[in-house]
Amino acid sequence: MSVREEIEQLLADGRAIEAQEAARQALARHPDDATLHYLLGKACLKTEDWRGALNAFLEAERIDPDSPAVQSRQMVQEILDFYCKDYYNP
Repeated sequence: MSVREEIEQLLADGRAIEAQEAARQALARHPDDATLHYLLGKACLKTEDWRGALNAFLEAERIDPDSPAVQSRQMVQEILDFYCKDYYNP
């Protein structure tokens, strides 16, 4: 099983923190792997680490502009941009 498959399996099993750690370890060896950055971003989403997810997706997008991280980054950005002013200014 490849490292990518291992990370995907950890995510499928709901083990997001372990998936993050595996992705970070793999990125230490392969820092220019867009897929690993994308998988790290997916793992960060599972733990609601919005900043970590956004950073990982941005790095994946920088390395590979055609990465699926582009859509994921846009989704995270839309989530972060959305807020209801009435909730924050009663």
